[in-house]
Amino acid sequence: MEQKLKPTLFQANRWVMDYRRIRVLAYKRV
Repeated sequence: MEQKLKPTLFQANRWVMDYRRIRVLAYKRV
């Protein structure tokens, strides 16, 4: 079960990091 859960968690974490980075870039641009 852990093997199946880990990749999803990693993907979600990476998505959050990308989302935050995009928000920061958009914020700085304004």
